[in-house]
Amino acid sequence: MAISDRPGGLTALAALNGFFAISSGFSALQRIITSYRLFAYQQDPEASQSRWSRRDLESMIEAKVDPLQMELLGVLSAVVALLLACSVWGLLKRNRWAGKWCSTLAALGMASVSLLAIQVLPLNQLRGVGMDLVRQLFYPLFLLFMVHGIFRKDLRPR
Repeated sequence: MAISDRPGGLTALAALNGFFAISSGFSALQRIITSYRLFAYQQDPEASQSRWSRRDLESMIEAKVDPLQMELLGVLSAVVALLLACSVWGLLKRNRWAGKWCSTLAALGMASVSLLAIQVLPLNQLRGVGMDLVRQLFYPLFLLFMVHGIFRKDLRPR
């Protein structure tokens, strides 16, 4: 398929999905690492060397954050990152299943991860990632509108 056969908006949407796939992947990695650090801190509070990380972990323990909850958020973020990565390929190839449905599932996953993070994380953690939460609640709506509205004819089965 020549590049001129694909609408430029699909390429731009694929680039945005790629950016969010990378950011979701890093977020997943951070949350999984934090879950292990939180578990280790619960086992031995003196093992934590950094004062900043100790304060961060103590605020999570005070908010009764379970390491398994953090790990679940990390795994869900990793699934979202994989769905977004698949949607990049689908949007570039104008593949209905990979482009449209992976984007849809990724949008629902991004919103779910954000809403779960609001429920799980303490307020001081949410202030640090507040803009990330806004972006992850706005972009899924934008993505759904673009895939099911604007580009619905471009992602039809042939």
